[in-house]
Amino acid sequence: MARRAFRGLAFLAAAALTAGAAGGQPAASDKVVVRDRKDGSVKTLEGKLKLGPGGLQVVASNNKVVTTVPAEDLVRFTPADLPGIDRNAVLTLVSVEEEKPKADYRKALVGYTDLQKKVVGAAEPSRRYVDFKVAQMATKVADESGDDEKWDELAAVAERAWGGFLNDYQGVWEVWPATRARARLLVELKKYDEVARLWARAAKTPDLPADLKLECELEALDAEIRAGGFAAAASAAEALGKAAGPGAAKDKLALYEIAAKAAVKASQAGGGKAEIEEGVKAIEAAVAKTKDPAVRAVGHGMMGELYRTAGELREAMYEFLWVETVYSQDKDEVLKALCRLTDLFRVQGDEDRAKACREKIRRLRESF
Repeated sequence: MARRAFRGLAFLAAAALTAGAAGGQPAASDKVVVRDRKDGSVKTLEGKLKLGPGGLQVVASNNKVVTTVPAEDLVRFTPADLPGIDRNAVLTLVSVEEEKPKADYRKALVGYTDLQKKVVGAAEPSRRYVDFKVAQMATKVADESGDDEKWDELAAVAERAWGGFLNDYQGVWEVWPATRARARLLVELKKYDEVARLWARAAKTPDLPADLKLECELEALDAEIRAGGFAAAASAAEALGKAAGPGAAKDKLALYEIAAKAAVKASQAGGGKAEIEEGVKAIEAAVAKTKDPAVRAVGHGMMGELYRTAGELREAMYEFLWVETVYSQDKDEVLKALCRLTDLFRVQGDEDRAKACREKIRRLRESF
């Protein structure tokens, strides 16, 4: 739930200034609009939105916490003021990007990039807002582009923009959506070693809620295995598994541990297929004990990775197809499976199915 909700936070800034500009004067404090779980009504809280150990917190001007906001209930965030920014210019860019066609995203990107140069000496919140919007629009431009439109180059530009944002700003609530956006691009760019480092760094974010910290650690493990860092992943999965309580996270950690240790044994045996098959059977047994589709998706994904390690490409393909077609509730796992399937089809000379996978990825991006 936290994952789905925080994805939405990446787009909250799109309407960030609309309410504050309506009266011609900035509001005295930020406004956070939240939805009541009981009746679906909305209410507006005033204060600074921060990421704390308990989750998203709205902190009043006297530094006392007004309330903790469940991420999934956050509807809209409106900053009180962005010193040094021409509000009309920003409102114009917001209206342009809301049109959504690629040409408008490009136009908005040019506008925000130009604004970025003008706010170099502005207050930190203003620079942060503009830098976030530049990275966000660069991502939208890439997402709307096909491979024949130099998608990889556009995606690399967006990924670097998110990297710069994360280097410049730590401990802010935007860190989570920025990390997720950059990680998704890196997965598509097949840079799993960088994905692993990104999530490992995110896990160390000050005051990160426990559930998000654990998710960072799980994603780092997943990427480490896909990058071939089997020994490090095996040790980390074992340690985290011992500390985790019962539930989906512990079940996933067990699958990661099995996969990583099987790959280590296979490597020590010179790529032994027997060790890989042993690991696959162990994962199959673990998957059979759960009905959680998210856990099952991880299991089939890890079996696919093991088969890839052994050079059993068709077997790997079938495992990734299970994720894409049957246990598809987790969009992150589907994305990883489709990226692997694209490569597997191309290696086997099936360019048509490889292109079909890339088109599915393009449509899937809309859900992130």
